[in-house]
Amino acid sequence: MKRAHSLLDRLTGGARTASSRRGAPPSVDSLIESIRDNLSCVLNSRHDMSQSAPLYGLPALTDLPLESEQFVQKLQDAVRAAIERYEPRLRAVRVTVQPREQNQRTIQFRIEAILASGDAEHRVRYETHPRGTGEFEVIG
Repeated sequence: MKRAHSLLDRLTGGARTASSRRGAPPSVDSLIESIRDNLSCVLNSRHDMSQSAPLYGLPALTDLPLESEQFVQKLQDAVRAAIERYEPRLRAVRVTVQPREQNQRTIQFRIEAILASGDAEHRVRYETHPRGTGEFEVIG
């Protein structure tokens, strides 16, 4: 009798390890990388892009001048709210604006949070800033 392959076996070419088949938890490094990828998706999406999740991503914020403190504060609040809503692996999320160097026009944020993995907690930190295209680059 032929063994049925799971969808994951087919997608990975059957290359799952014995520990992944036993349900071993992912490593902290792989969780941090997965979270970084998810943050990139969340921060590069805008509200109303998805019918099933209309608040997924960030609001447009086109009604405020880019250099205003009000814009920076609203963007900072929107980044924190989006992370809290769409990245459940992080808690105690803190988003701070990094000081700008003279003549620097880019806003840079530091995201600090706690990642609960198994019985342990890990402090994580990511850096992000919008590029000239409006896309956020997430590093960390």
